[in-house]
Amino acid sequence: MISVRRGVLLCLLLAATAGCDRVTKHLAVTALAGAPHQSFLPDTVRLQYHENPGAFLAIGATWSPAARAGMFQFGN
Repeated sequence: MISVRRGVLLCLLLAATAGCDRVTKHLAVTALAGAPHQSFLPDTVRLQYHENPGAFLAIGATWSPAARAGMFQFGN
């Protein structure tokens, strides 16, 4: 019974994390894309829109779009 609760809690945490990720990405695209960077607390905090065409740590950023699609969509 405890392992079922842990599994459910883990699934809820993963769903919440993925949901927060999608919401923040949507907000970045709608609020920051095409706008100049925003600076707060004398440039201590800066909001600036940037897209990472690759994966984690920009792996595959220099690959062709077809190679990225093949690797990241079908290579899993």
